[in-house]
Amino acid sequence: MSVVSRRAGGERPDLGALRAALAGAESALAAIGPPSVAALRAVADELEAVDEALTVGTLPDYAVVAPKDLVATIKIIPFAVPGKMLSVAEALLRQSTSPLTLHPFHHLRVGLVATELPGLKDSTTDKTIAVTEQRVIGLTGALLPPLRCAHEADAVSAALRRKR
Repeated sequence: MSVVSRRAGGERPDLGALRAALAGAESALAAIGPPSVAALRAVADELEAVDEALTVGTLPDYAVVAPKDLVATIKIIPFAVPGKMLSVAEALLRQSTSPLTLHPFHHLRVGLVATELPGLKDSTTDKTIAVTEQRVIGLTGALLPPLRCAHEADAVSAALRRKR
């Protein structure tokens, strides 16, 4: 189930879903919206330190996630966690400005200067440019028309000045 809601500054999970987990239900948090970078581990580590019956599984920080990717699961065994520990965990979540956050990528235009070496086939550079463009597009960016130049400092410097 998707429990992440859109808010200014990124996407944050609905705290109601986190409270449901604290009440004994298992919750799965999924990304919605454009590709994002996850920032999840700090609060997960803090929650797990409250009691060993609190289990939070997340992707590593800075993982790239797409819509509907599972980013975290929260499981709490209610009969094994003392009520006081559940209260501590809920207070921890309330104090955090953003317990689990997904930061959307900014739409950037990317410049590429491809250097050419003697004997390097044009098709090799063409493939490199195509792969780079697909990676940039996958991160919600756009590749500006690539420039090609000799694999020499002066040529690269001149190409970079043209990119400005």
